[in-house]
Amino acid sequence: MKWLIKVLTVAKNSFITAVLFLGSYFVPIAPLIVVSAVLSLLDWFIKIYTIVITEGKAAVQSSKMESTFFKILVYAAFIMCLHVVDLMLFKTALKEVLSLVLEENTVIAIMKISFATVGCLMISMRELKSIDENWILAFGYSPFKFLKSMFGQLFKWKS
Repeated sequence: MKWLIKVLTVAKNSFITAVLFLGSYFVPIAPLIVVSAVLSLLDWFIKIYTIVITEGKAAVQSSKMESTFFKILVYAAFIMCLHVVDLMLFKTALKEVLSLVLEENTVIAIMKISFATVGCLMISMRELKSIDENWILAFGYSPFKFLKSMFGQLFKWKS
């Protein structure tokens, strides 16, 4: 019986070590996953509010939350895959290839771009577009068009 306790202790310690290793590997992308999850949940809240306003409480389906959680998991897996590709391919092999073709300062600037960040930016743009569409259905105006009309003059180039 003592050998079983030792085996279980070693297995538990190995599992904890593996989880901590994987967790530390993905720590740099945790904020990206949080941003995509928050935008997905915000989209879900606004969509539910839009359905309640336009069609009534009876039209709300429980599958909406399930699809939102599935979407968050897919977004997290996508960002994790991009992070792995970024570390394994982009930061190693592509750096060497680019250093043969481009100047050192240009290569350093390119290496600061992360695939995971670009992926999160794409996810954020998609979710913000969906939030904007649902906001228009719920309230009748677009918050992004309103901000553009208020601050649009600041960003125009003087010619």
